[in-house]
Amino acid sequence: MDREEQREKWKKTYTFIHCLLFYLTLCTALGQVGGRSNQANTCQGDEFKSKKGHCCNKCPPGFRLQAECPAFPFRSNCTTCPLGYFQDQTNNYENCWRCKKCKPDKFEKVFQNCTNIKNTECGCEDGYEKTAINDYTLECKKVSKNSEHYLSFVVAMAYSAAVTAVVIGFIIYKIHRRCQSKSTGLPTSSPTENATEPFIISHATRVESSGQESDFQVSPSVLVRREPVRLPDCVPKEFELYEFIYFVLDLVPADRFKELVRRLGISERSIERAEIDHRSFKDVQYEMLKVWGESGGRGAGGTLSRRLFLELVDRLREMGLRVCVEAIEEKYGIQ
Repeated sequence: MDREEQREKWKKTYTFIHCLLFYLTLCTALGQVGGRSNQANTCQGDEFKSKKGHCCNKCPPGFRLQAECPAFPFRSNCTTCPLGYFQDQTNNYENCWRCKKCKPDKFEKVFQNCTNIKNTECGCEDGYEKTAINDYTLECKKVSKNSEHYLSFVVAMAYSAAVTAVVIGFIIYKIHRRCQSKSTGLPTSSPTENATEPFIISHATRVESSGQESDFQVSPSVLVRREPVRLPDCVPKEFELYEFIYFVLDLVPADRFKELVRRLGISERSIERAEIDHRSFKDVQYEMLKVWGESGGRGAGGTLSRRLFLELVDRLREMGLRVCVEAIEEKYGIQ
């Protein structure tokens, strides 16, 4: 009887130990899943947060994202950019950027062909140069004698000729002095003195005295090297801020607009204030972009700076809004 009771006790103890081990194993597994879930909120620089909430690796330059990784530690499905498209950075975009096409009708030629990791580089045909049309556009214009580059070329050639004349004159002067020293038996200057001695050019001044013949008085002067004249930069035309804002509002999807203004640095307080002050969503969007445009300094006068213009284009690229970027490039002719 005692043996039967003892067996029952051992069975209960054995069952309890098994249940305890199962519970501990389950807690450990849940802890690992929870730890990985927390890690998804802090993805690394070469990772992105998937739609399911876990971290996936980004695609390398030259590739685009075809499918997100199903779970950790599986990798994303990346495919190379097709011909005529490129991607120059590590990304999680579903589309590559379309290669730029050089415009022969505007005297452009291909300087470097487009690859899957680099856009096309366009240059100007012979006899043409890149000229700023406005703050955002460069076009190939025929080189004229009044152009800045031509004047810079003339100044550079004149400067080179002056330097060459000084060097030749200095050499002739040293040879003449050495020959004169040899003929008089005087020692020549040391190499150190020759290296530091300035080049002296004498100019003659005519002096006339009453009742005497005219003679010349020689006075030395040091030749001073002039720096080439720097021509002023071309002043770009101003750009209407408000026209640009309405153009952007027609392009950006409504559900992505708040993401855009946050990427542009608009504070939550400014966003809330715009929503309180305006009932129409279109007016709210306009007010947010107006605050951003006027933060660059020029916006107060109704114009937008090139820096802010390019910043907005970069933010649209980061958001993967390729259609918006291409529409802006086509309208404003970004090179």
